[in-house]
Amino acid sequence: MEYSSLSIDDSIQRLMEHLSTVRFEDIPRDTVYRARLVAADTFGCILSGKHEKAAHAAHAQVMDWGGTEQATMWGFGDKAPLPHTAYVNALCARANDYGPVETFAAGRFKPLHVSETMVPVSLAAAEMLHADGRSMLTALICAEDFVGRLSGCMDMPLPIDCRGTLNTLGAAVVYGKLKAFTPRQFADALWLALHQLNGIRQGTHFQLSQGFSAMHGLLAADLAARGLNGVDEPCAELKRLHNIFIRNLSPDDLMEQLGKVFYSTTTFKAWPACRATHAGIECAVNIAKQTSIQPDKIREAVLTVSPWTMSHAVARPFRIRNYAHADAIYSLQYVVAVALLHGGVELKHMAEHAVEDEETIRLAGRIRLSSEGWPAHAGDSFLATGLKLVCDDGEFSAYVPLPRGNSVMGPSLSESEVREKFLSNAAFSGILSPHDAETAWDFFTGLDQQQDLSPLLALVG
Repeated sequence: MEYSSLSIDDSIQRLMEHLSTVRFEDIPRDTVYRARLVAADTFGCILSGKHEKAAHAAHAQVMDWGGTEQATMWGFGDKAPLPHTAYVNALCARANDYGPVETFAAGRFKPLHVSETMVPVSLAAAEMLHADGRSMLTALICAEDFVGRLSGCMDMPLPIDCRGTLNTLGAAVVYGKLKAFTPRQFADALWLALHQLNGIRQGTHFQLSQGFSAMHGLLAADLAARGLNGVDEPCAELKRLHNIFIRNLSPDDLMEQLGKVFYSTTTFKAWPACRATHAGIECAVNIAKQTSIQPDKIREAVLTVSPWTMSHAVARPFRIRNYAHADAIYSLQYVVAVALLHGGVELKHMAEHAVEDEETIRLAGRIRLSSEGWPAHAGDSFLATGLKLVCDDGEFSAYVPLPRGNSVMGPSLSESEVREKFLSNAAFSGILSPHDAETAWDFFTGLDQQQDLSPLLALVG
């Protein structure tokens, strides 16, 4: 259907009507399958994220606030009011930058971190409302689709960041769907959420925007559920978002295959670091398989990356600044050095004592980044990466046109790989026994058959 004759106001009204009426049965089975994996992957990241500094600070903050015990902070086992719980859990989900990422909508890839807000919000709201698995999945899928559609039409200039803007709106959609909002209530909730947008890009504690968006979106939706309107014409007022962020929006882009295609997260991460480092990690892993790396035998190490990557934070010279964890996961030099030395990158390599390892720091400092001669071969215009080592015993090189994980462009992670990652996250958290971790995985893979969250609560709560 063509929507070019619609105004922006009419398009938004159609979206509100869609959110209010879509049912679980309307959603394609492959979309449901992916949503179950996204929920499982994110939950594993919530568990492992409990050890991160900001997670502990947020948990302590919420415990000091007190309040009605409405939902569970999964990494800690305590209960708190719904918005506070979602705040802590979303922060934990993003803590290690290991959750599912990226959305493909309106013909454009967007580096969104949607699931690390939407899954924690969905779990918290479903727990409080005693919703079943199908209702939770419907809310999660609708919210990710809504955020994906907006993101595909938007230009997010620095310093505004999608994690604290669009995710806030998505969190409101989750709650509204679980509460069976009318179109008007959805519009009111989104308008009220506009009051609370945040989004300063990538601060030292980058995880905070996930938590803030979860909490503020729920606060807005709950106000709408309690009858607050905000303005007489909320759909018209939602154009404020359009006026600030969107360039040359056509209703066709916003409404493309609405109700037939549900945009969702496209990439499962293989490594606990910024996605912009993953091709470099894979190059190092491939070389480590060819030869035993002896740092003192390396004469030269050159990482060839795109001009876009050279302008990214991951290209900064590695050094420990205010927060070693953030410095590590946003450093190509560091993660490539780790991958050369250990054959991969794991959560344990991001602990403060590991980041301070002298051998790793020395090797990282010897890795030179350059965009000269890029790309060596065909590959992604942003992420393609090459690595060349000149050693005493010869030269070794590797080239990765696109890091693994993206299901649209491929190659994606298999379900068994996502499962192994889930079990690894659970083990790192120290919360679940191996048997209970397997049980939790089974819970999520059968989420559409669950009557409520009680089986999961029995394991963690």
